[in-house]
Amino acid sequence: MPRPAQPAPLFTNEQGQPRSWVPVGPALEANPEPNTPQARLGLAVDPTGAPIVSWGEDNGAVWGYFFRRAEGNVWSQAATSVFPLPASTFSPPGRPVFAVDPQGRPVMALIEATGHSTSTVRLRRWEGRFWSVLGLGLQAANNRLTEVSSASLAFNCSGEPVVAWGEIGPDEPSLGIHVSQWDGQSWQRVGERLSAYPDGVRGDGSNGIRPSLAVDSRGLPVVAWEESAMREFISRIHVRQWDGTRWLPVGGGVASEDMPSKGDSYSPALVLDGADVPYLTWTQYEGEDSRVLNQVRRPSGARWEGILEAGPRSEPVLAALGSRVFLLFAREDRLEIHTWDGQAWQLVGGPLQALPGETKLGEWALAVDPRGLPVVAWVEYSRNPFSPGKVGPVDWGETQVHVWRFQ
Repeated sequence: MPRPAQPAPLFTNEQGQPRSWVPVGPALEANPEPNTPQARLGLAVDPTGAPIVSWGEDNGAVWGYFFRRAEGNVWSQAATSVFPLPASTFSPPGRPVFAVDPQGRPVMALIEATGHSTSTVRLRRWEGRFWSVLGLGLQAANNRLTEVSSASLAFNCSGEPVVAWGEIGPDEPSLGIHVSQWDGQSWQRVGERLSAYPDGVRGDGSNGIRPSLAVDSRGLPVVAWEESAMREFISRIHVRQWDGTRWLPVGGGVASEDMPSKGDSYSPALVLDGADVPYLTWTQYEGEDSRVLNQVRRPSGARWEGILEAGPRSEPVLAALGSRVFLLFAREDRLEIHTWDGQAWQLVGGPLQALPGETKLGEWALAVDPRGLPVVAWVEYSRNPFSPGKVGPVDWGETQVHVWRFQ
């Protein structure tokens, strides 16, 4: 998606009136029956500025993924469900990655089971009438005993997908990060296996998982991931950039090394602004009581500097377009969106809640439209989905997918 040379005013519209959060059409669900909660949420904005949302749900007959595109305040079907597929090809624990390419086509990276405890990453692209499968499943080992973990998706300067994923092959003691890009005909590897602790150096291996991928204006990928050395039992966030021939560390390579207690760091979210400056956030556990302290950092020479004071924020995610960088997180079951103005973070509108009364949040996602304005999607429960002492779908509460944009 092209980066705007001059984004629209953020806090006021073109007439000088204050912007606010506005629902995009009605709440979404595939099955109107209660107790069919939505999960595995995805959000993107196409080149025309229309939000496209995806989610997984049981529609009463089959579990599948559903897609809707906003046309004004009306939701139209953006694509038919990826599923049903043979049960042997679907690994329920794996959350897919959803994006829209520069031509406006939905693309989904799915972790699919290939056997007992084995899997691959497979990309599907909506061609307007059907889902095409891009090449073979992504497995660096090319072995039926390979197991993959979570993946991340971006697009290069040609509009082709680039994917990062975690993998452990049959002869490897631990998970490593791999990157490949589609050249229009087949998948091409980008460099070697990424691992902060190469096997044999420490003698105990390590596990690299949950990559977050971005591609700069030259088409070169940048990857952040969490990795734990097995002997140390501490997860850290590592960042590398491809320079065309090799992977180089960014900001010294370890973004979370100087945290006070050296606590575990999980689930990085990485974006690049219009000047290709990386912004990074993650979930950090600190202290004996495992307090959650999230922050945002960017590289400054050989280190990562914090530009958001560490504080209690749940599952932060970032999105950026041009000069605009946005941060989305949950606090006390309300969603907050902040933007970086170059010196400080500013709240964008007020906390978001769609349903009246006491509610609970499920998953959430963030995107930026071509004007540089944020769009948010989230799952909201009408009551606590996990009632104390009770188990089962009847206690999950009613849920819906909500999409709001700042306009």
